[in-house]
Amino acid sequence: MAGLFGNPSGGLSREGTRIGLSDLSAAGVVYTLGGAALMADPAVQPDLSKGLATLWNPSVIVFYQLLWWVLFLYHGHSKVTTSEISIQVEMDRT
Repeated sequence: MAGLFGNPSGGLSREGTRIGLSDLSAAGVVYTLGGAALMADPAVQPDLSKGLATLWNPSVIVFYQLLWWVLFLYHGHSKVTTSEISIQVEMDRT
C-alpha cells in the first residue's frame, strides 16, 4: 500500500506515478456528487420541518453528544506535540 499511496516517510511523489491523498479526496467528492445526481428523484421535495422533527429526539441528541465527546477525547489529545506549564506561587511578604 505504501508504494501506491506514498513512500513510508510520509511524503508523496511528485513524479506523477503515485496517487496522492488529495487525488483520492477529489475522486470521493466526484463520486458522491455524481451518485447524488444520478439518484435524485425530482418528485421528492426536501422538507426541513420533518428533518428537524426527526433530529429533535432525545436518543438522537444523546447519540450525537456522545459521538462528539468520543471524537473530542480522541482527536483533542495531540500524539505528536507536548507542552509544559510551570506556575510558581510566592508567599505574601507582608
